[in-house]
Formats: sequence, C-alpha cells, structure tokens
Amino acid sequence: MALTEHRHIAMKRQVYAIMQAPQGRDWGRALLEEIGKGEKGNIAGTINDMAEVLVEVLRELYLSDKPVQSR
Repeated sequence: MALTEHRHIAMKRQVYAIMQAPQGRDWGRALLEEIGKGEKGNIAGTINDMAEVLVEVLRELYLSDKPVQSR
C-alpha cells in the first residue's frame, strides 16, 4: 500500500513526534550508533531488526482477539 502525499506528510509529522519521545530517542540512538561505525556498522541489519520488532508488536496489538497489556 503506497501512501498518498497527504498521508506521507501526516506520518512524517507523527514520526518526528515519536522520535522526540524518550522511547523514540532510544531507537534513534541505536541507529546513530550503527551509522557512526561507518563501514563496520550494519545499519540495514539494525533497521530490519527494528522493523521485525515493530511488526511483531503491531500484530500483537491489532490482530489479537483481546487487548494486549504493555510489558
């Protein structure tokens, strides 16, 4: 599903807000650590790992029959 231009702008605003929250800053630091490693870093691997966690949580929260409590 491709985002419309409007939805892209709205999501970008949300990402800015999320990344400024303490939890988002942790994700940002993890990415910046990999970027800072230069050629020795694995930014694609880190992004893929984070995406896997994100998908796992989305499935737990939105596809479950009952609400999931935060851990």
